[in-house]
Amino acid sequence: MPASSSSLRSPQRADLASSTVDAARTCFDEHFEDAEEASPVVVYQQAPLAIQADHTHYSEGFALFAGLPHGVAVVARPSSDGPSRLATADMPARVALPADEPPRTNATMTTRVVHALLAATSDAAPALDVAVAHALPNACRDAYAAALTRAAHRAIVQCTPTSAGPPFATSFVPVAQSVLADTQGRPYSHAYPLAVSDAAHSSGRLAPFVLVDTPEHDALPVPAQHNDALQWGFFAPGVPPQYRPATSEHRKQRVQAALAALQSTEDFAELNTFSSLEHRALDRALRQVAPEHRPIVRHLVTENRRVQKHVVALRHGDGQMSGALLHMTHASLQTTWDGASAAANFLVGQAKGYTEAGLYGAGMTGRDGYVLTVGRRPAYPAHIRTLCERYETTFHHPVPFIAL
Repeated sequence: MPASSSSLRSPQRADLASSTVDAARTCFDEHFEDAEEASPVVVYQQAPLAIQADHTHYSEGFALFAGLPHGVAVVARPSSDGPSRLATADMPARVALPADEPPRTNATMTTRVVHALLAATSDAAPALDVAVAHALPNACRDAYAAALTRAAHRAIVQCTPTSAGPPFATSFVPVAQSVLADTQGRPYSHAYPLAVSDAAHSSGRLAPFVLVDTPEHDALPVPAQHNDALQWGFFAPGVPPQYRPATSEHRKQRVQAALAALQSTEDFAELNTFSSLEHRALDRALRQVAPEHRPIVRHLVTENRRVQKHVVALRHGDGQMSGALLHMTHASLQTTWDGASAAANFLVGQAKGYTEAGLYGAGMTGRDGYVLTVGRRPAYPAHIRTLCERYETTFHHPVPFIAL
């Protein structure tokens, strides 16, 4: 079936947050016995959707996120009879998380992340009973991991008695980046933890757009001009095979080799990151590295530049510029990076036919394979519906679409 009218309507963030918290509370009550002496801690974290951030998995730089309407809720309480235990709405039974055992590699991502975070607290935190619920689309794996880690981290901190000392020897971002890199089995950018850190927003509710500077370990809300006429959303056709975990480490090695090649030249010996290379120096940089490094250098330099341009577009409420930048990112993925899926290429190609009619742009922006779109109401929903119908006719199965 093509996308229904309800999936083309932006969800109410407050309603989603409330229903997710309710689901986590229900899960907690179903799996853990009452404890009159302690009320559980409840934490909710909105998730960050990458607009332009995939490149920071492999290289330091600028990243841009949108605050998803969806998030993760964690309910936790000290347990009187350890070890720690975890329950989720999609698991039939709770699981034990022994402090003296590493997370199992065959466990769910939720189990591995919570187990690893509890292990990272050393001896400060007590054994906990933990319940997790979320409403994120399956396509948002990286966004879910970041929101889960932030919510679980905050819950562990709140459950730890002050007399036990701080549960984490370091701040959230380095702990989260380490846990996520270990549990994902592929490089994981600390841009995501930064996007949900206190630097971006302390309450668990993200700004509509967040800019991250990974070399400076900073994040800040983008003061975007409100524009009721603009609507964002994304298709979720699936993860392209070239972006599966097995290939990620090889991609990072290629990026590191390209940076080292630039640093070996006299002109760029002091270069620390691709984001610090001025765009006007790109052609000179390309001439000084071997042909196999040029596509990587071009993509990473121009993608960091596009992030800065996108911030300007958001500040002015310029949906047409945002759409053009999405098209540029997708073209760069196709020609200078590792490509995009046939499904993503089809959707972007179809969207280009409506650029002048209210669908300003589309592009595959992350390794999870989703295709982000932006357009102008009231034309946007009709064009999205047409793309869903054409996709199903071509690929013989529906494509999920999520409005933001």
